[in-house]
Amino acid sequence: MEEEGRPRTRIALLDDAAERYRQILNAAKDGIIAMDPEGCIDGVNPEIEQMFGYSEDNLIGQGIGVLYARRPAPNEVDAFLQLVRSQPESTNREFVGRRNDGTTLLCDVAVTPMQLSTGVHYVAIVRDITERRRIEEVKDQFVATVSHELRTPLTSIAGSLGLLVGGAGGELPATAIRLIKIAHSNSERLVRLINDILDVEKIESGKMVFERHPILLQTLVTQGIDATSGYASQYDVKLEHLPGAGDALVMADMDRLMQVMSNLISNAIKFSPKGETVSIGVEKIESRYRVTVSNKGQGIPEEFRGRIFSRFAQADASSTRQQGGTGLGLNIVREIITRLDGIVGFDSVPGEGASFYFELPAAPGAEVSKKTQVLICTPNAEAPNAKLPAELEGRVRFAGTPDELRNLVDSDKFSAIVLDLQLTDKDRLDIIRQIRQDPASVGTPIILMSDSTQGKENALPVQSILEWLHEPVEGADRSTGRSDRDSGVPRILHVEDDRDILSIIADAFGKDVEIVAAVNLTEARAALSEQTFDVVILDLMLETESGLDLLPELRRAQTPPVPVVIFSGNDVGPEAASAVDAVLTKSRVSLAQVVRTVHSLIKDSG
Repeated sequence: MEEEGRPRTRIALLDDAAERYRQILNAAKDGIIAMDPEGCIDGVNPEIEQMFGYSEDNLIGQGIGVLYARRPAPNEVDAFLQLVRSQPESTNREFVGRRNDGTTLLCDVAVTPMQLSTGVHYVAIVRDITERRRIEEVKDQFVATVSHELRTPLTSIAGSLGLLVGGAGGELPATAIRLIKIAHSNSERLVRLINDILDVEKIESGKMVFERHPILLQTLVTQGIDATSGYASQYDVKLEHLPGAGDALVMADMDRLMQVMSNLISNAIKFSPKGETVSIGVEKIESRYRVTVSNKGQGIPEEFRGRIFSRFAQADASSTRQQGGTGLGLNIVREIITRLDGIVGFDSVPGEGASFYFELPAAPGAEVSKKTQVLICTPNAEAPNAKLPAELEGRVRFAGTPDELRNLVDSDKFSAIVLDLQLTDKDRLDIIRQIRQDPASVGTPIILMSDSTQGKENALPVQSILEWLHEPVEGADRSTGRSDRDSGVPRILHVEDDRDILSIIADAFGKDVEIVAAVNLTEARAALSEQTFDVVILDLMLETESGLDLLPELRRAQTPPVPVVIFSGNDVGPEAASAVDAVLTKSRVSLAQVVRTVHSLIKDSG
């Protein structure tokens, strides 16, 4: 025993340090493995012993592969250790381990090199993530169930109430209409809540998919105003589209950006005094475009500004607050714009209102795209002198004959080609064949237009062009065709296991179409073997089956293949979306949008 006051020896200090580090390793809740330069184990902590069921004596001197369910070859270990040595930070991997009793576990490991006097050694931090992964799978299953089991009945409820409000059930007493409107408004509020919660989960898990395409921001603003005009009417608020950068083109996901637009406009409406105006405009700021949504409300309280984009953030979170909402909308806006390489922000003056904005990088070649957006072939000589809406100014070129159109297609790139139905059938077919055979223009949407405004000076089908710009149906040409059956009434196969949804959709279409219902794949296959269809509406999550299993059969059932619309409460991945003509999510779209989409595809196949 050392005498009191005598300096401790260097060996004693080293022993104390070693004991301290040993205690730290023993107390660690993660497994720790020390390896020599060849990847052999030369030390483990108790957590590894407990995790894998081996004692330290059993493991020392063994290659690290002893802990793997599939033992790696020596060259695999060498390659991995070489990779670890080349990295400035830890190298992370997941692997399936095997315990001493033969059972397996999923592990996450971080390996770091250590330069010692005897060479480069390694330390591996191992964590058992088996339970975490199981919980994630349970959560994913729960979210999928919520998507289907909540979105489906909510679609029925909101759709039924909407049809009643629109007069589908006949004339109702004023008191009944008032009560139905209240129920309809609150069902839509519940739908927004469910959608916001599911979106937050997708953002958290990294499962929110972004498909980037060129988007004209002025078109986005117009579509956003159209989508929220009914909501604005409820609050007695006007919406104003300010003049701005007409050529503002960005690369973004249209659905996600539309979600941002709707959230910002709805939020501005909600906090606007009655009779006021919400203004939406687009401007260019250096190499970016900014979309601003402004209202003239009370502004944002100073104490709330620092957390306004946080989840569940509400300036008035009390149970007596006047404005509803989940407090998730602005958080979702920020997450979406951030993933699109943009920024969000706001300006607010107390008592004078607030302006929220987002900025996105300008798309490469935006100037050229502006000038060559749409090509119209029409024999109407007056067309070039027609007055075009601001959204189309500078974006339309005209061809008076099929030969002129062919020359322009050969020399330039267009986002859409419009063929006037005044052209002969032969000319139209020849043009379509040429476009579809040219690799440079094979994917260009073709819009067939009839002149529904005969007698009007300088008439052009510009409204339909704008509708295409607002709501393109990917992979489909638009036309004014119709079912080729003798009856002339389009036939739709609706595969859906919820009979309420079947009934609501049938009521929404009315007598314009013939709908054949199938509640499972067996009934769907029987219908396909006996009849031909103009469109198939397909739910993905049937009672015990997946609607995706029917897709290959739908492509083989008729020639040409029947157009397919997925209408489901579950989100659709890119692979499935690319295999169909349109994807609509229950509770996210109105019944009117379902009807419009299906009618558009029926016209395409005519």
